[in-house]
Amino acid sequence: MKQAGGQLAGTQRSVVLGFAIGGAAMMAANQVIAVLVLRFLTDNLAISAGIAATLFALVKIYDGFVDPLAGYASDRARTRWGRRVPFLFAAGLLMPLSIVGIFAAPAWDSQPLLLLWIGVMLALHGTAFSLYTVPSTAMIVEVSDDYHARSSILAWKTYGSFAGQILGSSVPSWLLESWGAGRAGHAAMGWVLAGLIGALALGSIPLLLRARATNAEANHPGRFTDQLRIAWANQPFRIMVFVHIVFMVGVATASVSNAYFTRYVLARSDAWLGLFYVFLTAGNILALPAWLRISRRFDKKNAYIAALAVYGLAVLSWALAGPHESLIVLGLRTTVIGAAMSGVVLLAASMLTDAVRYDFICSGQRREGAFSGFMSFVDKISNAGGLMIMGATLSAMGYAASSTGAAQAQSTSAVFAIRICFAIIPALAPLLSIFLLRGYTLTEPDLVETVAEAPLAAQDVGLDSEGTATAAAG
Repeated sequence: MKQAGGQLAGTQRSVVLGFAIGGAAMMAANQVIAVLVLRFLTDNLAISAGIAATLFALVKIYDGFVDPLAGYASDRARTRWGRRVPFLFAAGLLMPLSIVGIFAAPAWDSQPLLLLWIGVMLALHGTAFSLYTVPSTAMIVEVSDDYHARSSILAWKTYGSFAGQILGSSVPSWLLESWGAGRAGHAAMGWVLAGLIGALALGSIPLLLRARATNAEANHPGRFTDQLRIAWANQPFRIMVFVHIVFMVGVATASVSNAYFTRYVLARSDAWLGLFYVFLTAGNILALPAWLRISRRFDKKNAYIAALAVYGLAVLSWALAGPHESLIVLGLRTTVIGAAMSGVVLLAASMLTDAVRYDFICSGQRREGAFSGFMSFVDKISNAGGLMIMGATLSAMGYAASSTGAAQAQSTSAVFAIRICFAIIPALAPLLSIFLLRGYTLTEPDLVETVAEAPLAAQDVGLDSEGTATAAAG
């Protein structure tokens, strides 16, 4: 793909559309699970909050180990479709099966058997998610060498993700509001979402087949553990890992507690849960072009810090929310959060691709899948941490599970636990992330100067323990 000044070539716009459609599919698949599954388990299947969150977290840990394997496999694959696309196709087939399996779970009386079924279906969902997201993320690094063009590509993928956010959060919430939040309503909703997500995931493949690709290098590290070591040796990447862990723990805690917050703190129906993501997406879309301009004017890191700060302060304001607030107030707050979140998502992803590009410049080796797999692993472990925090907090403060699918009387302490998970913890995470970003120094001039000095051969350059370029002895 040929770009100048961060602009996309017209002949490759279909590839960018493919990234956007795939982003929509995977965001929808992620959101319908993140937003609704935990409440489905506690309020429809009568599974305690602690057990449900622990099951969910254990599956996330499993998913985390699948991610680096997916990256490693896609780095080394050789097929007539290229290295990455076959994995996307497999994901497009498996993802719909997992969604139907979760929300149309068998009506078994045995809770251990039911837990086993849900665990297997969640693991299948996570595997499919890894098989799509890890190789497709690696493709973005391959498709463009331009510092700002990668931000533009990611911006369009992010637009697709915003559409997926509506599809995976608002649409199922409105379907439950219309069809009822019982088991039959969840099953019907699951079939609808599975069909739409499968169609999008498979529909992206013909477009992504046209993307510029790279081949596996002859000197590509053979051992999986070597790839993890190399990823960790890249200092900019390592710093972003720490930042991402902290931030994603907060996001995961907020995501899984949103359905509870809507029902028990705001005392509103699932209609508001659907509207929440409409307002959030509106903020996402309106602010994204501004974040692109800000990142070009003030550099990505500074823009990222600003986005994190606005996000943290806006989320903290949920601590004062309650049934007394009007729809206008709720909508405005959510729109501001969405505006900040678009900057966080876009700039974090763009800075990560810069760190991966830096590895290729320094080493001469193509191992994008190893980096994206490792980052996705971090994502899943962070999500598991957020789920464990949520489950432990609700259990410790007396949340009562049920099988009716409707709101149940909860203690004051249980409602306060939900408020902690939705407002306090997610607000502290971005503020700590800002502190951790101090050591990140990679900028556009750094990359340009490195490219200008050489394309460095793999045998002549490596990464030292601090992730900087070092000439080999002799």
